[in-house]
This record gives sequence, structure tokens and C-alpha cells, in this order.
Amino acid sequence: MAKIFEPVQIGTMQLRNRIVGLPTVVMYADRDGYSTYQMIEAYRKRAEGGAGLIIVEATYVRPDGSMFFNMHGIHADNVLPYLNDLVEAIHEMGAKAGIQIVHGGRQANPRVTRQPLVGPSAHRNPWVPGPAGECRAMTKEEVMQILDRFVESAALAKEAGFDCVELHGTHGFLINQFMSPYTNQREDEFGELLAFPTELIRRCKKACGKNFPILFRMTVDEGLEQIGMKPGITLDLAKTFVPKLIEAGVDGLDLSLGISETWPLAMEPIYFEPAGRIHSHFAPIKEISTVPVIGRGRVNDPRLAMKIIEEGYLDLIGLCRQLLADPLTPRKMLEGRHADVRRCIACDVGCFGRMVDQLDVRCAVNYTLGREHLEYYGSPKATSSKKVLVVGAGPAGLEAARVCAERGHKVTVWEKAERAGGMVRLASSTPALLTRDLWQIIPWQKRQCERGGVEFHFHKEATPGEIEAADWDAVILATGSSLRRLSLPGQDLVKLIYLDDYYLKKVPIGQRVVVMGGQEGAEAACSLAMEGRQVILVSETHDYGDAPYLYIIRRWTLQGMMQKQENLSVLTHVKMKAFTDGGLTIEDAEGRERILQADTFLVAIGRVPERTIAEEFIRRQRPNVFEIGDCRQPRRIFEAIHEANAAARMIN
Repeated sequence: MAKIFEPVQIGTMQLRNRIVGLPTVVMYADRDGYSTYQMIEAYRKRAEGGAGLIIVEATYVRPDGSMFFNMHGIHADNVLPYLNDLVEAIHEMGAKAGIQIVHGGRQANPRVTRQPLVGPSAHRNPWVPGPAGECRAMTKEEVMQILDRFVESAALAKEAGFDCVELHGTHGFLINQFMSPYTNQREDEFGELLAFPTELIRRCKKACGKNFPILFRMTVDEGLEQIGMKPGITLDLAKTFVPKLIEAGVDGLDLSLGISETWPLAMEPIYFEPAGRIHSHFAPIKEISTVPVIGRGRVNDPRLAMKIIEEGYLDLIGLCRQLLADPLTPRKMLEGRHADVRRCIACDVGCFGRMVDQLDVRCAVNYTLGREHLEYYGSPKATSSKKVLVVGAGPAGLEAARVCAERGHKVTVWEKAERAGGMVRLASSTPALLTRDLWQIIPWQKRQCERGGVEFHFHKEATPGEIEAADWDAVILATGSSLRRLSLPGQDLVKLIYLDDYYLKKVPIGQRVVVMGGQEGAEAACSLAMEGRQVILVSETHDYGDAPYLYIIRRWTLQGMMQKQENLSVLTHVKMKAFTDGGLTIEDAEGRERILQADTFLVAIGRVPERTIAEEFIRRQRPNVFEIGDCRQPRRIFEAIHEANAAARMIN
């Protein structure tokens, strides 16, 4: 048996394997912080997946420490029976249950709490503009009160039946703020960086007993130097924390990175190398720790998870977004069904993007996340089997075909290209950027379709006449979109290529490149610059890197990468007027004209829906025709897959 499936001991708690379902805020609690049926069933499904330990998401110890409208709470005795329901659901599936307790401090949300921000020292919440974002320093009396509240919450967790509690000491929240020289400038005894966490650990141990494990989620590096700021917690400083936290009574360390100002380190968006920080930041902590160490790092490949444990970089591997994409990942790993694992594509649209918008968390590739209380075992069987045609084998078409087949329909897919993939072929092929994980959903969908008996016809371009000639009970149109074509005077005078040509056809590109389209062209501009070309990105708006699929963290990360490229410049508020021999005439916001010279002009000015078939069927008023994905409007993979599921469920 692989080492990852061997039992492991954390304090007095033995786990059946070395896989941990990390605390992942999903906001399925009610407005007062109570566990709901929706939340309980989501955690039951996660525990069913086979992880050794499931840690319930960040749960506030006091309402003024909340960050989200539907954040989970452990703030009063009357939440006890609700917490116990959550524990029992996890235990019934064979996993141990932990809960992470937190106070947001300066990173609480005053819109949610309607209370002023407090922290170790005066600071501000970088996510909250204006006076509401200002955080005042806590008095010593207030520090003692919040210590008491944390301890009471830990004791309540034990009473509810949890097997352990995790103190949230990372990501810039209150405990982390006391530990960081960036956010703690106190002059009393709590100005010593470990005074608050070690006192808290000792008090929790005293209140809960030596046989109740205390885990500590710890920041290994806040990464502030990477954005030109004074250092906070660094790897070297974090190493000095480890023995003192263990001496205070910590039974296990759960490692992470980043704070509000450096949130991409916490989320690790798609451009980051999978598991890169495990080797550079977490393994050095494992080397000096005398208690088990949990780490994470966008690990969505079962073989990578097994390798990390086998080679001793960590004691336990933590899975976060991967268990949103496929809560049954550990079980499939144990059964050797690696190809059946639906891998997270690190799009962060349904999870982090919705969380920032104060909406409950969904998953772009897993429609059933958050719907377990409605469809615990997947989509319902159809009342009768139908003949269904799906036109298009991109992510929307494949998902529609998969769900229709799962429901018992006989499904045929027509695709005009030589293989499946649609827009994902383009999105995952940026030459010099790590976007390849986006592709992971396509082979999984196609494999599930084939197992469900879906019949594929490639190089098959559909027409309304051909569709009508067959006796289909329902037709699902997933015809996608195409690049918007440029229409400027003189464009035949220059070397003009489109985004698809660069990504997929590898058309030769000159040394000097003008990328036309500040939103959809941003990734291409960054990629070209990283390849060593001189690049100018032209944006007609005030911003850049704001395409529909570039959610907030991905956009920040991309813009940061672009700003580090000395051979890349960005022009905003620009009007593109005409081409001359070897140049593009532009006009800036002040009405001044200039000519941009380049060897190649790369066009990325958006996409338009492919609606020919849809409009013909609308004209004919044909029933049982469903439009999904980009053929409705070019957007993100989230909308494509979710619309596909909704359509597939309507066919009975």
C-alpha cells in the first residue's frame, strides 16, 4: 500500500490515511452562523470521499470577526446541536472531524459585522475602502477577552464531538496579525510575536485536556517583499516559531502562505507551479518539526499527492479546491482510478470568485457542489429515455452529453473539429504561461461520456437541415464562439494574425509585436514578452487583463507578472484607427496620434457567439432545443458547465 494510505497519529488522534480535507469556506451556514442541512450534506459527501481528516471551514469565534454573510460560527452555546449534526455526518462516513476557529481582526468585514475593525495594532483592511477599512488597536483587556472567546470556542468544539480543533494562524487573520511584524507593533507583552498564539495554545490545552489535539494553521511566508513592502513573516522567521509553538502544546502544523496583500500566495492561481511551495517553503518546516506537518499547494493530481508523501516532503497532504471539484478523490486514489478523478482546473471562479462576491461557493467543474442536500447521488434518472443530439464537444457539450447519458438518455455528439475541447483547447495552450490545468476537465468529461455510451462523430459540421432530418427528441446546441474579426483601414499592409494562430497553429511571430485587445490579449502579451519579444499591449479601455474569464486573483497575478516584464508596455484609453505600411495609428485619450511600429500585429479583441443554428431554430419555433455556453454569450467555463447541467436535467 502506498504511504499516503498508511495510518498516521496526530497527538492522540489516529487517522486512517494521510489525506486531509482542508478547511474551505463555502458559506452554506445561515445568516446567524448555524450549520444548515445544505452544509451538513456537503460535508457528509466530502467525508464519504475517504480522507482521514475533514477540517470544517473557518468558523468565527465572535460575530465581529466574521468575513462573510453566511460564514459558519462557533460563538455561542446554542450552536452546539447544529455542530454535533455536522460532526456526526462526518463520522458516519469514517473520517475524523476537526474544526478551524478564527477571528478576522483587521480582515473582518464591516459590511457583514456592522462593527468597527480591531486588531493587535492600528492598521487597515486593504479590501475595504474608506474609513470602514481602518482598524484600531485592541486594548489589553480586549486581547484577554478574545483569548477567552477562542478558548470557549475550542471547548465547545470538543463538546460537540469534534476530534480536534485547528487555530487559524494564517492568511492574515487575527492570530496571524499578532505573529507578524507587519501587523503587530504593540508595546505591551503582546507585542512579542508569539505571546498571543502560545498563550492561546496553552489555554486551549488546559480547557480541552491533553488528549484533545490542537492543530495550528501557520503562515510560512507572507510574501510582502515580493510586492515591494517591508517583510512580515518570512520562512526564516517561521522556522523560529516552530519549536515554541510545539512547546506550547501544538500537536500538528498545517502550513500555508499569504495575507490579504498577497492573496495569490494563499490561493495559488493557475499560473503557479503545482506544489512548488511544498518543496521550497513547507519541506524546510517538516525537517525541523517534531509534530506531523500538513501542507497544500494546488495538488490536483493524485500521483503528485502520493509522490509528495512517499518522498517525505510532508507527513500529510491537504486537499482544498480538489475536494470541491471531486469530493471522492481519496477513494478513487485508493482504488487506483486516477483517470476518474475530476481534477480541479484552478479557475477559482466558482470558489474564490463567488466568495469575494459574498455568494455561496460553487465549483465550475462540479455542478453538484452545494446541491448535495438536493441530489446527493447525482442527477435524477429521466422518466423515459430520449434520443438527444448535442452539437459541439467543448466543455458545455461534453457536460450536457455526460449528464444526459447518466440520466438514461441515448446521446449523440456532433463536433466539426477533429477532437473535443472547444475553447479550452485555446485557453489551456498559452505558450509561456501555465494554463495547462484548464485542459484537465476535457479528458475526464470525454471518458465519462464514453463510459455512458455517448456516440461521437468528429469532423461533423451540423446544419439545421441535417438536424431536422433525424428524429431527435431534444437538441442541445453548444456551438461555442469565434474570434471577433478586425476591420481597420490598411490591415492588408501588415502582418496580422489572430490569437488562435499564435496559440494553436504556432504561426511565426516577429520580434516586435503589438497585441490588439487589452482584455483577451493580456495573457498573449505576457506570454510573448516572456519569450523575449518586444511587446506593446493596446487597450481601448482604462484597464487591461479584465477578460470575463480573468477573475480577480488571476487578474492580479497576471498584471503583476506583466509589470515585471521590462520588454512589455501597456497603453490604455487608446483608439485604434488605421494601419499604415508597417505601423498602427492610434489616438490616446487626449486626442494625440502616434504610430506603433511592429513586425507582427496580434488580434485579440474578443469573441462572438456562433448562433446560426440557434437562430434558425428560433425562427422555426422548434421545441426542445437548448442553447448552452458560449453560443449564448462568450463567458467562462463555469457558465458553460452549469448551463449544460441545467439543460440536461430538463429533458425527461
